Amino acid sequence: MTSATSALLLVDLMPRIVALPLAPHSGDEVLARSRELAASFRASGRPVVLVRVERPNVAEQPPGSDFADGLVHDGDLVVVKRTI
Repeated sequence: MTSATSALLLVDLMPRIVALPLAPHSGDEVLARSRELAASFRASGRPVVLVRVERPNVAEQPPGSDFADGLVHDGDLVVVKRTI
């Protein structure tokens, strides 16, 4: 893996998802490690891509649908996937 060809892809790290019972690592552990990895990628000039889900055709998304605090930084790429 090289810097020129590597990116970090973080998917569905939203409060309403990471609050679910997760195993073998808790949501807090997943978030902490994800933040560390993202910081390392940013420091080395590699892209960080964050993906979250959004429900179409609703006035408001469910609570906890934004990214968890401290994940998105300037320069990150954000992708919104839509459910059916």
